[in-house]
Amino acid sequence: MKWICNVCGYEHEGDAPPDECPVCGAGADEFDRVEEIKPPSTRKSGSEAISAPACWRCALCDRDLAGAPASCPQCGARTAALASPTAAIPVRSDGRRYVVVGGGVAGWTAAERIRSIDPKTLLTIVTREPCLPYFRLSLTRYLGGEIEASSLLAHARSWWDERGIDVLLDADVLAVDRDRHEVVTNRGSLGYDRLVAANGARAFMPSLKNAMVVGVTALRTLADARFVANQASRKGSIAVVGGGILGLETAFALAGKGCRVTVVEGSNQLLPRQLDPKAAAMLQSHLEKKQIRFVLGDMPTEVVGDETARALKLASGTEVETDVIIVSAGVRPNTMLWQKAGLRVERGVVVDDSLATSDADIFAAGDVAEHKSMLYGIWPAAMEMGRIAGANAAGAVESFPGLPMSHTLKVVDLDVFSIGATRAERDSMLEITRAIEPPSYAKLVLDNGVVSGAILMGDTTLSTPVKNWIRDKRDLSAMLEAKSTPEQIFAELGK
Repeated sequence: MKWICNVCGYEHEGDAPPDECPVCGAGADEFDRVEEIKPPSTRKSGSEAISAPACWRCALCDRDLAGAPASCPQCGARTAALASPTAAIPVRSDGRRYVVVGGGVAGWTAAERIRSIDPKTLLTIVTREPCLPYFRLSLTRYLGGEIEASSLLAHARSWWDERGIDVLLDADVLAVDRDRHEVVTNRGSLGYDRLVAANGARAFMPSLKNAMVVGVTALRTLADARFVANQASRKGSIAVVGGGILGLETAFALAGKGCRVTVVEGSNQLLPRQLDPKAAAMLQSHLEKKQIRFVLGDMPTEVVGDETARALKLASGTEVETDVIIVSAGVRPNTMLWQKAGLRVERGVVVDDSLATSDADIFAAGDVAEHKSMLYGIWPAAMEMGRIAGANAAGAVESFPGLPMSHTLKVVDLDVFSIGATRAERDSMLEITRAIEPPSYAKLVLDNGVVSGAILMGDTTLSTPVKNWIRDKRDLSAMLEAKSTPEQIFAELGK
């Protein structure tokens, strides 16, 4: 029996889900039972590859290796995680050819679904990173020392090989020739019959003077995490620009390593998109007890330092002393490649309900895709979009209905969950708040009596029922007319 974590996509085999996800820390209620994908036993004949030298490199830390040792001496990755740095581009003379551009969750989920439907044709994931697909969501847990680098991998090398999924590492896609059905990379060209665009987004870097000095970075890749971890080992001062989910998770991880951490947020509250002011104030107080300092309502303008950062100057004139500046100010979709290819692009690559782009042979999923004017930028949406895009690329007929924006943040003993509307913004909306001892908090938001959003902090065990109520458009008008108390309404939610 197989179970999958709704938050990070971790797969667990057993009669019941684990008490806690080993990747993201989500509870058992965040796991759903899924049908197991059966791998093909053999590769289809007719598939060949350009021969490559038998040299090896660790797929996680990029270290060159002599032979194929049992584990990497630098990061401890298992042999299954080792890959040839000059792995050849596969060539096929018959059968349908699939290419997935991007090795993030949308990309590998699309590849998994393609393979489950079409078990033997040529399937290649193209990624610009030097390592196999990994759980980007867990980078802050790696940074905080909760997990080893070897635990980040989505699957071992043997898993991909057994299913006949070629993962082309260190490959920059230079162009997509739609007329020739060809993906041109710095490693050579790949023909395709169906293509999935899943190359995600890049970290947004706000306008900061002198931002090119050493010590200014984002936290988007494993390489970024390694740089920050090395700096954190010195237990110096670190400034995190951005009080969103990634910024707070990063700040907490570094504070736990003994660093002096300051979070700078331009809004007057933390998590302005996910929490209301009351919940945000409770969360801030909780994090301040963890030795994290906050500067709210002020914007960074300049990095102070000659060759390396030594302070972050704010619009107010205040200077925050720091050795490292981690920018966590959101992301921007990687659309330039697809614009040049002639696809319809607005804020992201525009897709319909089947996740097809303006080219019927190209589908898009994850952070790069724009569906009904929505850019999601969250892990659960990327996973679901990847699953559906992969299925439809392989000939299935499935529809992406859109998802309510939900967010999960785990800060040791305080879980935070929010979904949909987090505050009443018009007369038709109503807030129902349950009385709980801070920092716990529970609130439902209704629109014309229908549940449209919620915030749960502390105890998030009701997150799945809340999702179901929002999905089912649960109408609480009758309970409101009966003057039901918040406790009665939340008791009904828990049934």
